[in-house]
Amino acid sequence: MRYSQARITDHDSGFYEHELQYLCRSKYERALKYRNMSDRMLCILGDYEVRRLVSSILGINAEEVSVVPDGRGRPLIAEPADPGLFCSISHSGDIACACVDTCPVGIDIELVRPYDHDVAEAVCSSEELSYIAENGDEGFYQIWTAKESYLKCLGTGLTDLDELQSVEALSTPPGFIRETVEPPPGYVISICRQVRTIK
Repeated sequence: MRYSQARITDHDSGFYEHELQYLCRSKYERALKYRNMSDRMLCILGDYEVRRLVSSILGINAEEVSVVPDGRGRPLIAEPADPGLFCSISHSGDIACACVDTCPVGIDIELVRPYDHDVAEAVCSSEELSYIAENGDEGFYQIWTAKESYLKCLGTGLTDLDELQSVEALSTPPGFIRETVEPPPGYVISICRQVRTIK
């Protein structure tokens, strides 16, 4: 698995103007609709990080890599055709992160801030709520990102809170691995990978 992260401020405005051209049509249109410029930059930056990782794995230029959303919005590597790679993108605060692997993978990053207790009650088991009570805001986002990275790995993503309730965050589902990476200060990151079995 390859992982990368970048802050908006790692690049100047010229970088974002240049990289905008490499977004697929639907992402390009979505990026232009963002009223908040930092949201637009995060959209561009996440896509760039995937293309950069794929280019380093395959030994090609990042400009030769194209990332498109599937029917559920999950990023797929469209060019080069069928590279045998899976990818995931997430962003929060001023950071975009991405991972690329040879098996399905999901990543989620969250800026730690005061969490919504009603949301926690809606999506967490009693065991998870106890964990949050002991670990506070960071504990909530550890639970949240573990759940969301798993759903992204499955390819479903987060469409409603009911889906999060069904995911157990304090253990790893059979057939999956949770990866640990060092998050930037004030953030929590979770990565979930599907284990490929050889028949």
